[in-house]
Amino acid sequence: MSEGTLRNWRCMRIGPLFLKIGKAILYPSSELDRWDKSILVVCRSTRKLPFDKASPPE
Repeated sequence: MSEGTLRNWRCMRIGPLFLKIGKAILYPSSELDRWDKSILVVCRSTRKLPFDKASPPE
């Protein structure tokens, strides 16, 4: 994720929580882990063969 995206998200008050100490912006690793889990998208399984079992394209 780009620095600009994080800057925009901070202005809009979205994204992971952060600390501001002087001019420094810090993202605690525990907060990044929590935020990653909160945006996790779980896809349902399909009936297709796993990628490594599929035949190569002709």
